[in-house]
Amino acid sequence: MKKRIFALLLFVPFVSTVLTGCWSHKELNDLAIVLAIAIDQLENDDYLLTVQVVNPSNVAGATQGGGGGGVPFTIVQASSDSLGEANLKLTQKVSRRIYYGHTNLVIVGETVARNDMSEILDVLERSSEFRTNARMLIAHGGTAADILKVLTPIDKLNASQLIRMLLYSGREWGHSLDIDVWEVLQKIHAPGSNPLITGVKMVGNVDVGKRQENIQTSEPETKLELDGLAMFQSGKLIGWIPRNAARGVLWILGEVKNTQLTVAWKGTPEAIGLYVHKTKTRVTPHLRNGKPSISIHIQLMGDINETLVPV
Repeated sequence: MKKRIFALLLFVPFVSTVLTGCWSHKELNDLAIVLAIAIDQLENDDYLLTVQVVNPSNVAGATQGGGGGGVPFTIVQASSDSLGEANLKLTQKVSRRIYYGHTNLVIVGETVARNDMSEILDVLERSSEFRTNARMLIAHGGTAADILKVLTPIDKLNASQLIRMLLYSGREWGHSLDIDVWEVLQKIHAPGSNPLITGVKMVGNVDVGKRQENIQTSEPETKLELDGLAMFQSGKLIGWIPRNAARGVLWILGEVKNTQLTVAWKGTPEAIGLYVHKTKTRVTPHLRNGKPSISIHIQLMGDINETLVPV
């Protein structure tokens, strides 16, 4: 028995020595960390893959929304008839290995979305590095690549700013929908379900927006804004819900968490401001005179934060 214990004591340190170490380690200095990707379609139907690679030396140590020495990210692009090949072509333009483990935003061009999203979603899902909890946006009225190039003043990395805008606009205002790649995949492939994806547009000129001068003024000439909801059917973009109607749609779907309303009081329009902080939606389908009909009942609770008349 003592011999077995002695042999075991000798074996454990030996195994520990052999098995220790990170066999799949990745040196940070060897990686080009991609924060966001944009996918567009060219006139010849090739895909244009645009990646936003962080410049660590220009981000580290800088305070949020200012300071810093240079541009916080680099834009790299490649085109091909397949996304996989376009990704490999990126290696000809970057001195490091393209790494998608920290990608948190995907922007899809309107042309790609109108043709079919299934192919690009399949590529993203099959990637061993890409995380499907990355947020998704649709470029409205422009290219996704141009949006990634714009320098933003508050968050140095515009991908981070867009994600924050998506989060707070949906949570506080109720006009946008925070949705990730995995949710889009589920809704596209589920029977009777189609996703709504928030749109993003660039206001201004991309040539101005990608220069450092754009964030060295109190009022940037080129800005990024969330704009409407993209409607899909069978994996294809079929139209847009404008910004002023988006909240109503999201309210019916039960996606509005908080928002602001103005209501009439004793004949005075928009007399009372109400901040809504709790909602409950009930949708009931039924037949009326032999025709399908839907009743929508919305309950809400909120606080009065403004009055223009005595109440």
